[in-house]
Amino acid sequence: MGLSDNINNIIQENYKAIISDVPFKNILLDLRIECILTDDEVTQLDLCKDHKYAGFEFVKILRSRSDADFLKFCNVLKSSTIKHVQSLGVILENSARDKSQAEGDTIAKESIVKESIGKFNSKASAFDEDDMLRTLPKYPECDYILREQFNNTICEQLKQIDQSGGHILVHGMPGSGKTVAVCQAVRQLIVKENYYRPYGCHWIKIGNISEQKLVDKLSRLAIKIGVSNAESIQSLDRIFAMIEKYLTDNAEKLNMLFIFDDIWNQDFFQYLTFAKKSIVTSRYNIKNKSTYRCIPAMENLTDDEAMQLLDKGRNNRNNYDSTDKNRLIKQTIKSCRGLPLAVGVIRGLNLQSNDDWRNVITTITKKDSETEELLSDYDFNIFATFELSLNQLKQDDQNLFRSLGVFKAVDIPVESIASLWGLWDISKDNVTPKLKKLHRQSLLNFDVSRSLSPSCVLHDLIIEYLQQSTDCQQMHKNLIDGYCKHCNGKWSTYPSEDYYYYQYLIQHAIQAKDDKTIQVIMRDFKWMNIKLKLDTSIYNLCTDMEKVIDYLRTKDIEIWHDYQQLVKLLQRHESSLQIKSIDLVQALLTLDYDIDWIKERALELAAVESHDYWKIAKINVEKEYNEDERTVELLKSKRIGKNLYDKRIAVSNPYYGNLRIIGTEDNHERNCEIVILDYETSKNEYQITPPHRYIDEVAISPDGHIVGFHYDFIDDSRWQIYNIDTKEELYFMEDNIHKLQDQDFDILKLCPIIHHNDIFLATWNRNQVKVWKIVGNKIHLINKQSIDYDIKSIEWIDNGSKIMLWRTMYRCDTSLFRKPFDRNNWNNECQIQIWNLQLLDCLKSLLVPAYIIQRGNQYLPTIDIDEGHRLSTVSYINSNDECLVLKYDWSLCSLLILNNYDLKLWYGQNALQNTLYPFPSFLGRIDDVNICSNQELLAVKTMGEKVYVFKVVNNQLQSYIKLQTSNAVHHCLFIPESIRLLVYDWSNSLCEYDVQGDSLPWKTLKNDGNNDDKYYQKKTPSVDIIRDSNYAFISNHLVGIQLIYKGDTCNLKVLKFQQQYNPIQFYQIILDQEFDRCYIFDDLQSAILFRITDQNIVVITQLMNLLSQNENIQQHKTLYQYNPPNDVKLVVVVESKYRKTDDTLTMVMQEEVEGEFLQREYYLTVITVNLRNEQKINYYHDEGIFSYWYRIYMDEFYLIIRGDEFVQCYQISDDANNTRKIVTHKYEGEFIACKITLPVNKSTSDLQFKLIPFRRGFNKEDWIERWGENDGNLFSKIQQVNKYKCQLYLIENGKDFIIYDEYGSVLSKGKNDEFKIFKYVNAISENLWCHKFWIVCNWQTLNIEMYEVEKMKLFQILPFNYFGVYYLKWNQEQSSFIAFDRSGSYCVFERVY
Repeated sequence: MGLSDNINNIIQENYKAIISDVPFKNILLDLRIECILTDDEVTQLDLCKDHKYAGFEFVKILRSRSDADFLKFCNVLKSSTIKHVQSLGVILENSARDKSQAEGDTIAKESIVKESIGKFNSKASAFDEDDMLRTLPKYPECDYILREQFNNTICEQLKQIDQSGGHILVHGMPGSGKTVAVCQAVRQLIVKENYYRPYGCHWIKIGNISEQKLVDKLSRLAIKIGVSNAESIQSLDRIFAMIEKYLTDNAEKLNMLFIFDDIWNQDFFQYLTFAKKSIVTSRYNIKNKSTYRCIPAMENLTDDEAMQLLDKGRNNRNNYDSTDKNRLIKQTIKSCRGLPLAVGVIRGLNLQSNDDWRNVITTITKKDSETEELLSDYDFNIFATFELSLNQLKQDDQNLFRSLGVFKAVDIPVESIASLWGLWDISKDNVTPKLKKLHRQSLLNFDVSRSLSPSCVLHDLIIEYLQQSTDCQQMHKNLIDGYCKHCNGKWSTYPSEDYYYYQYLIQHAIQAKDDKTIQVIMRDFKWMNIKLKLDTSIYNLCTDMEKVIDYLRTKDIEIWHDYQQLVKLLQRHESSLQIKSIDLVQALLTLDYDIDWIKERALELAAVESHDYWKIAKINVEKEYNEDERTVELLKSKRIGKNLYDKRIAVSNPYYGNLRIIGTEDNHERNCEIVILDYETSKNEYQITPPHRYIDEVAISPDGHIVGFHYDFIDDSRWQIYNIDTKEELYFMEDNIHKLQDQDFDILKLCPIIHHNDIFLATWNRNQVKVWKIVGNKIHLINKQSIDYDIKSIEWIDNGSKIMLWRTMYRCDTSLFRKPFDRNNWNNECQIQIWNLQLLDCLKSLLVPAYIIQRGNQYLPTIDIDEGHRLSTVSYINSNDECLVLKYDWSLCSLLILNNYDLKLWYGQNALQNTLYPFPSFLGRIDDVNICSNQELLAVKTMGEKVYVFKVVNNQLQSYIKLQTSNAVHHCLFIPESIRLLVYDWSNSLCEYDVQGDSLPWKTLKNDGNNDDKYYQKKTPSVDIIRDSNYAFISNHLVGIQLIYKGDTCNLKVLKFQQQYNPIQFYQIILDQEFDRCYIFDDLQSAILFRITDQNIVVITQLMNLLSQNENIQQHKTLYQYNPPNDVKLVVVVESKYRKTDDTLTMVMQEEVEGEFLQREYYLTVITVNLRNEQKINYYHDEGIFSYWYRIYMDEFYLIIRGDEFVQCYQISDDANNTRKIVTHKYEGEFIACKITLPVNKSTSDLQFKLIPFRRGFNKEDWIERWGENDGNLFSKIQQVNKYKCQLYLIENGKDFIIYDEYGSVLSKGKNDEFKIFKYVNAISENLWCHKFWIVCNWQTLNIEMYEVEKMKLFQILPFNYFGVYYLKWNQEQSSFIAFDRSGSYCVFERVY
């Protein structure tokens, strides 16, 4: 015997991986169970000093085995919980398959599989049984019987669905043998009768588990059958859809049979129908019998079946064949009603004498009053059966088994059992024999199929029995003590493979009333970190912590307040926590909160770790003028969406059930998805892949069960509606039979209220308003009304009983703003109507001006459509139809007070002035208005991405508050039936704010309408306004400067950060002139100030001796001033650099001029000043005039810009040369890739330049053909990630390189062959070519990411949400860095030591 040449070659090819990656000493038991190794060989390998040496010896043994043994070895690897070991098993097995198919080998003809079956097709591969049965449990004939009638019934149904597809449900009471019967039937059909070939079956144990655990199980199943990226899925609907799509796309795999065992939750049935062929076992019968072929389990064994089962345990049958003996046995069977679980336990008793049998009969037929109540579904005392079996164990083993009652009725890892029994130090091999013995006595089911983490399951009846006669509190205390001993009190060091420990530890500690342990765990952020990663959500952790809070509160232990703070902290910052890669300790060091004990504890844990942690050493967040110190509390934050185009959301009404949110993920991308999120748990409830990726609107019903979305793609544009409970698309009906073909409604609104269990929709298209009702999976028209002219909006009002719409009273053109078609003949009117829902008759109608204009404090109708403000939104009406909110373009939003008797708003100056109440002017341009359900609060989102909330009292705006958001805002809305405000921002964070209560910083509005916010004025008496700020490391000390206006004065505030960055020394320098910008550079002890005078003269000033507080020492010196060309309207400093080698300052300026047709055009000017020799000044003005230009790259020696179809490179002035243009390259078209290699000698103009156009959709081969292997691969990968980038600029500096897009945003950074591709970079380190670490700020997550330069490996993520970071700068040693914005906010980070 020995391996074939093919298999030997495979081992040789993968020898290094086999030896290095497989933990051989951990899988010896599994190799023995599969009969690959003998007992002596297991002992021999166990003595090896490490896994690697054991692997070396194992391979020598394996080479002497058969090919079938090699395949069994592959299966052992595939069943590992370690991903790379699983992958290795798949690789080895696939390699064997490939070689077998290529050379026609029949591998392992003499395999044990063939020997045990004996009827295998001689031409079949020896892969067949193991591959097709996979993890299907084995129930050997020595322990189990075949119930022929039950088996035949299941087999007949299985044969039918093998031909035509379908689903089978085998249901019955616990202990009735459903699982055994199904597994026997499936094995028989596949192995002996050649059904379900060649793909076989997949068996999955479900049990009494949570939704998240089902997601995990289905994800693992998806990976096994070949679904890509399934491990990242976190919702049942999404994993269901992914597997269903995969099976549909791979039609041959639809022939696989899926077995789902022991389903407790009936809601799970709907998520298992992705399979074309499946069989399910459950104690419950399903309600929807049209989906499943239902087979009731034969709950009781027949006498013959029971006798067969009992025979399995007899040592000497001849002693039991007497008539008297048989009578007693049959009486025993009758006493336990032939329940398989009871018969199996009795068999394990190994009864010998007649008295033994009589004792059993007597014992199981007795029920006291307590037992009678507990076992009302059973005619006998099944608990007594368990007691009899237990009494046969030694006292110590009895105690061990009784202790298992502490566990829940789920898979229990052997690690947890070993911890409970205190046998971990001896090794779990001591535990396994005991579990096998209990398995033989049918007291538990021991599952060794999971090679690295075997588990066992106790029947729920047995757990219930064990918990009756035990001190429950002490049981839980024993388990906690066992866990503690195993990990030596270091809770986070317990093996993460033991999922039970991390899921239920806190619950067991509460039931143990172990206050000390609870408080230790509540301060162990490392333990929490592992739990968060395993759960992939904060929900379970917060739920457990809330149980702790409730427990401690009942005991009046005040520390519960601390834990409540931690729960709220996690909920507030959930969107900033990347759970899959979270480092909770790091997050607690850098997130925005002010809870001392949490920060102190995080620092304690960080200080003892071997890898680097970073803390905030000093932070200052500038507040806006007149801002109250009190802030609106952020309650929760969630993440929904993945890119900038994910900006549409809608919410259900929590009055009808769980709050659900619909949105998009990767909108405009090929993998665009519609997602429905459960707000409380953050889990994806459902996921839909739309036909096209351009989603411009989403909708959800008030109960969250009906969702819709609108896509717009070239000539395919329509609404799609789905029922996420039935997973069916709903269709609009032309009549009772025919579907409506045109579903491209201009407007679709779901009614916010459910009327008598009916859900209504309103649509408008082609001059018709229609009201629809959802019935089943169809949407029927119940009424319609034709309307002239354009309808601009439809809104449901007055609890969904009315519809408000408004329209223009003139014909519109086809432009974006829908202006009057005939400007010389049109009515300046818009009509607002309120209609009854059922009859669609008009209850009220009024006319308002379509265009108005502001003249002083008056608002007048106007027909000047170019200067006037166009009515764009009518978004609010209160319950009495007394007040509307009218929005005219973005510039004017107002309350319109209605008189119930006036149906037309006349245009007389006084009438309009008395009914139109403008919003405060400090809001600027208004983008969106939203009103809460009780109409007392109104939220306004401005075009400046700010959010204000107004109180509305007696139809008047009374007061307001402003929300402090850390990012630009897409959308804001109130949760229905509440005053909870949701704000959805550009980082895909959905934040909930508390906007109720008088304790908030409400600002009262003046009655005279004079509400200009003085913050927006340039100068405000007695208030410091930071105009500009900058920071640098001078002599390795952090120094900051702030340009401050206060009244009529302009000062420069200098901040000098001391050691530990606290306290800060600062002083102010009074400037004699007003300046616009200020600059400071590393190792330059001067500040550079920039201003433009009223005469349009550019002045650059140096403030020397910056760090001296003696005003006599400080000197102001004008470095340079110049007059821009006369046609220059505006000068902006684009970039500034300081070159330390020759003490040279460089400033690049963009000068704006007015070109033809009033179009803006731009010059480029570069000024260099040698600070040692002030006479050496170089002024360079590019004679070209550009329609636009952008800086792509700049360092101390070179400047690269791009404009309208050109790229230009400049060499900055130095000792040898003045500033000059060294490369000009013009191109045609939109798409270019450009590579610029910087010279080693920076003083030369020997810059290598290459530019090649490309087109969207280039494949890898196209890129390599034009750019070669290395650059082609790089450009190809970048285009795959950033599909919409038109221009790529590769800057190469020695071994380092960076790639920018057309606007100077970083797309990739790397060194040699190692690189990282970026998609969402908001700010990058000014230290571009740093030697050790490189940092960026990701705008999508708001996190600061730290990379190790050599490998461009992400090694730390700093969650940060105090403010939007604009700049990042390291100190020389890279032991600290500063993040800051332009408004004066800054944060200093330093390494934790």
